[in-house]
Amino acid sequence: MKLILASGSKTRFDLLKSLHISFQVEPVEPIDIINNMSNEDYCQEISRIKAKQIAKNHSEGVIVAAESKIFFNGKAYGKPKTEKEARKNLKIFSNHKHEVITGVTIYDLYQDEMISFHETTEVTFRKLTSSMIQNYIENEKNLYQRCGYGLSAFSFICKIHGDITNLYGLPMKKLEHELACLGYQLDDFKEEKVLKK
Repeated sequence: MKLILASGSKTRFDLLKSLHISFQVEPVEPIDIINNMSNEDYCQEISRIKAKQIAKNHSEGVIVAAESKIFFNGKAYGKPKTEKEARKNLKIFSNHKHEVITGVTIYDLYQDEMISFHETTEVTFRKLTSSMIQNYIENEKNLYQRCGYGLSAFSFICKIHGDITNLYGLPMKKLEHELACLGYQLDDFKEEKVLKK
């Protein structure tokens, strides 16, 4: 049984690896589409496109693709491209609540079935000082690897409502539930050593 993670995200890789299951990693190029849909539908649609791209290279397997975005006041925030952008985003999130939405698609090539779903987690930041933000910018090794903030920024959070694994880019409880709907358990993928391309 082959499981394929359609993502180059280190945090998604670490989440699956922590379950001691076997999977391949196949990164997908960043995708952007015209967003004339709801935030949830947008993230799900991106995840579907990613899954379909990876499916072109395989005749069998279970593909898991995801797209995470932060949404605040109707605007989407992805991975910051510069320190200036990261600093600006944190100032915006300071003392406010935002949503982390992850769209996930499971493309089961064995049964030719596709399931898409989303998870929303509400995050409230405490009030941040300029020195707190600067210290984070200088020390966060994965500044550009997650949707908006890395692990050291978790100290900025004063309240979380929802699945915390969603903040790492892959809502694990819902993923396991949807896999079960397709007839799979995580034990089905505990066959070989983790493979990374």
